[in-house]
Amino acid sequence: MLRKKPQRLSRSQQQRLQKAVCSHSPAHLPCNPVTPLPRVDCAEPALVALEAGQRYAWCSCGLSRSQPFCDGSHVGSMWYPVIFTPKRTQLDWICNCKLTRQPPYCDASHNRLPQCYQRHVQGLQLDSVKPAGWIAGLPNHAAGPRIALIHGLLAGEHMERNLLRWVREAGFADASLFSNHCSPVVIADFLAAALPHGRRLVLMGFSQGGFQVLKVAKVLSRRGLAVDLVASFAAGGMGRLYPSQWGFHARRLPDNINHFINIYSHADVMGTDPWSSGNAVSAREGMTVENIALAKSDAVDHLALVRCFPQERVHPVVAERVLAPVLAALNALA
Repeated sequence: MLRKKPQRLSRSQQQRLQKAVCSHSPAHLPCNPVTPLPRVDCAEPALVALEAGQRYAWCSCGLSRSQPFCDGSHVGSMWYPVIFTPKRTQLDWICNCKLTRQPPYCDASHNRLPQCYQRHVQGLQLDSVKPAGWIAGLPNHAAGPRIALIHGLLAGEHMERNLLRWVREAGFADASLFSNHCSPVVIADFLAAALPHGRRLVLMGFSQGGFQVLKVAKVLSRRGLAVDLVASFAAGGMGRLYPSQWGFHARRLPDNINHFINIYSHADVMGTDPWSSGNAVSAREGMTVENIALAKSDAVDHLALVRCFPQERVHPVVAERVLAPVLAALNALA
């Protein structure tokens, strides 16, 4: 995938960013007036399978092409990697924003970054992870709801080939796909632009994107705007084991959502909590909530939960219990 170069920052912007980084001052970051900022292509942490006793080198400069690990690209600079050896074999969240105070592990610093730094990161991400053609670009006065889909880590092409295509072929042309790294404010602005024209708003998120749809809904809630439908696919697993990573509790829905569909499979290790009670969402007053839980015996894995094409590869349980209810909810808004 081709990467566009981010726009060059002005001197004043660089100074604000440097001040933001230095005020955070993690121990591994060599902050001083002449130190360049770490390159950040991905603010959200990476879920990595670590092996006990294995020696790892975490990239602190952001130049490595093997993120989040070092590949030697820092050689000749003032940056250096953080060497660590896990004591246990486990999945863990590794920092990508380079501002953690507990390197190499994520401490949710990406949720507390100053806005100027977040905008800088977003400027790098939008051009590097979102291929052309994902944004529908229809006028605000077009018919039907405006739909924003948010994919998870490394699932952009899977969502484009499946859920995005499925939604558009179902007759909802104004459906656009965003990265899970995209700022919730950007997506909220995209949705809100359709409201003056009487359009309905829909959010759909897969995996980490299922957390992001709630962030977008919270942004809209602070503006006093309602979301007609939110569909969350497989947004559980490790992320909900560590709610502090995301800065909010993933089971507490904002009160501006009219209809929430929570879809998960007990055969999906990545997208489902290990205990049943950790997956269901409770409705607030005036809100409709559907918890659609697929049994472990259905054998629907993480990617199969949103696979819509080709028809012969669509799991029959997914077609009946996932796609049909979502389509019915969308048709109710048309």
